[in-house]
Amino acid sequence: MRIKQPLGRKHAIGLALGALAVSNVVGNRFVPITARVPWNLAQTALLLALARSAGEDHHALGISRRRLADGWKHGVRSAAMVAGGYLALLSHPRTRTLLHDQRLLDLSERAVAWRLLVGIPLGTALAEEVAFRGVLPALLDSPHWPPWLAPAITSTLFGLWHLLPSHEQMKANGSHRSLVGVSAVATAVGGAVLHGLRQKAGHLLAPITLHAATNGIGLLAVRLVGIRG
Repeated sequence: MRIKQPLGRKHAIGLALGALAVSNVVGNRFVPITARVPWNLAQTALLLALARSAGEDHHALGISRRRLADGWKHGVRSAAMVAGGYLALLSHPRTRTLLHDQRLLDLSERAVAWRLLVGIPLGTALAEEVAFRGVLPALLDSPHWPPWLAPAITSTLFGLWHLLPSHEQMKANGSHRSLVGVSAVATAVGGAVLHGLRQKAGHLLAPITLHAATNGIGLLAVRLVGIRG
């Protein structure tokens, strides 16, 4: 059900995409790391305001209180599966080599704690899931389109969203630049998985929990491999 809309959906879509494009470039190139969490939260507030102005309700955005428990349940289950996957990677010397990221190894203990407690859950998981599994799918949903089109578009945009940070990661690790494209495709596939979880749970808390767990456990795994050498 949509509420009265003072802002047309086409205008809201254009403004949301424009805001995300600007936020991606400015956030990655000009905003200092210490200010990225408030920057991303401001982006989140803007996107939600645009969606609400276009008539999207809490259910369409995945933030209905009625599905909160379902979101938590599915999110925790998915996070447990992610933890099992990282344990499998850590269990063998060959797969442990996949868990190398020099940028994460260079972080201080204080910076690691900040990322785990604030940066990842709020500045990354919450902000990105609201954008790509909440606002954009709701705005792009249309009875005139096949049901797979909106998720495909948002998942592709999710992959493109990570091009700049992937480039910086590859540069820091001395990896070939061609891997940036591979990383973007893999991220788009991950976006499709997160969308499926969002649909199954009916609440954004599920993909937010999975997203935060994937990044947080991944950070701890990289640090553990670095310590063990």
